[in-house]
Parts: sequence; structure tokens; C-alpha cells
Amino acid sequence: MEQQTTAEWHKAKVKWYNIRRAYGFFTLDNSNIDVFFHISDLEKARMIKIPHEDEAVELQYKQIEDGLRVSDVRLVERRREKAQA
Repeated sequence: MEQQTTAEWHKAKVKWYNIRRAYGFFTLDNSNIDVFFHISDLEKARMIKIPHEDEAVELQYKQIEDGLRVSDVRLVERRREKAQA
């Protein structure tokens, strides 16, 4: 099966990650679609740290035999909003 990667970046959050098995899932924002990832996918994307549950990311994914797998991922920096006086 030919693997086709999405060209656009999708917003998602970490659904869960199993540190012992070195894999987890992202859930695309505004949907129930899950995207599989392995620690090797994060390493290829040069992510320094493993994202935590509910942490925001942007990702590209590819279709694989069993579903979707991340092809590139980056953390979304959270902007600190100024407290209103």
C-alpha cells in the first residue's frame, strides 16, 4: 500500500502515551480521529521531549494499513495571556 502524507499541518492534542511501550496517540482537534505515533516518529521530528497528555501539537500524518500514523509533528507553544486588571 502506498503511503501518502498530508501536506497541511493539523492541530491535535496528545490523547495518551505509554512510556514503556514507546507509543501513543494524538487526537485531531474538532474530531474523534486518532493518529498513532511511536517514539521514533518524535525522534525523526527532532522533538526533544515527549509531549504530555492533552498537550497541543501540530502534525502531518500518513495513511497506513491500520489507520493513520504521524509523519511530522511539532509542539505548539502556549501563549501566556496577560491578566486583565
